[in-house]
Amino acid sequence: MHDGSLGFEHESHDRTAADVGWLMLKLAFAELGLARVWSMTSMENAEAVRAVTRFGFTPTGEIERYFPEADTTMRLVTMEILADTWRAMPVPAGRG
Repeated sequence: MHDGSLGFEHESHDRTAADVGWLMLKLAFAELGLARVWSMTSMENAEAVRAVTRFGFTPTGEIERYFPEADTTMRLVTMEILADTWRAMPVPAGRG
């Protein structure tokens, strides 16, 4: 079984983030044949959690992670989407 992680930062509120997210999942599942993609998002960033959830990700757990470059610890929610779940989702308009 193959799995991978999805990670990108995007500050804009236009369609670009949704397009990038959709293309990354299409690459992971349709092109690379991955079975699962997971993501980690700060629990305090409710907007990011909602955005990842819109792609079909579901929460799988919570962890604390230390970031030495910022000398801080953050609580993260881990989320995943399985290939079968992604394939069952409707293709967003304009992204066939």
